Formats: sequence, C-alpha cells, structure tokens
Amino acid sequence: MKGEVLKRKFWSFFKKKIKRIHVVAIQKPGSHTWIKIKAKADTGAKNNSIDFSLAEEIGYYDLVHIFKKLEPAILRERKKGAKIKKLNELFLPQLPGAQKLVVIISSHGASVRLQVPIILKIKGRKIKTSANIYARKKMKIHLLLGQSVLKYFFISI
Repeated sequence: MKGEVLKRKFWSFFKKKIKRIHVVAIQKPGSHTWIKIKAKADTGAKNNSIDFSLAEEIGYYDLVHIFKKLEPAILRERKKGAKIKKLNELFLPQLPGAQKLVVIISSHGASVRLQVPIILKIKGRKIKTSANIYARKKMKIHLLLGQSVLKYFFISI
C-alpha cells in the first residue's frame, strides 16, 4: 500500500493539469504545420475521436471521402455478420493512410469507424496516438480526448 502511494506521488510530479475543455494543437500528417483546436476531455472514452471535417482539414480529405463511399458496403457486410477482422481484410486496402476499422460502442449504439494516426501537442507535450473519425458536426467540440491521451494529465473541473 505504501509503495502504491509513493508511486502515485512520483508520477503526479510529471503530470500537468488540463481543463475539461482545452486548446490543443494537432499536426497535419507529413508536414510541420499545427492546427489549434478546442478539445474535450472524455474520461469515459478509451479512444480519441475527431469529426469528419477536422479529419479533412488536417489532411485526410481523400481518405474521408473514400470511407464515406464505402460505408454502405461496410454496413451491409456488418449486418451479414462479418467480424471486424473480415471488414479490415475486405476494406482496409482501399483506405490508404488508415490504421484500421474499429467497432465503437457508445450511447448512440455500435458503429464501424475509421482509425487514423494523429500527433497532438498538449501543454508542450507531443503525443503520438490514434483517433477514430466520427460525425461530430452537431457537437460544438470536434475533438474528444480519450484515456489513451488523458493518462498523461490531471483534469481540473
């Protein structure tokens, strides 16, 4: 027990505080250009999530449009009972720059999403991670930070 307390105190020294809604920088793939955007810390989400429009803005324009064209076929295969491994085998070769297709279960139900690599800069710390692309247009914040990024920070409410 004492060792756990010391371990938490040690690592807390390296963590910085961020607000629940925080301005972060996201790098355009293959360039040194950074875009500043508001992000929302979502402690319940395991992965990061970005809106289609933000994905297009940072350089995934072609990938987003290919995915939108393939989405009906992906959903048809999913309804037929295809597992995510099979979907990746069928559709990933047609999606250049994508890491993989993932199934995300949220309050809106289960959906198949495209996962892409991203680089974030938060409080001076550069973090290489991935994000799934989802239609967040109706929401005010177009970038959700999940636990994969939040583990490096304290969140002040």
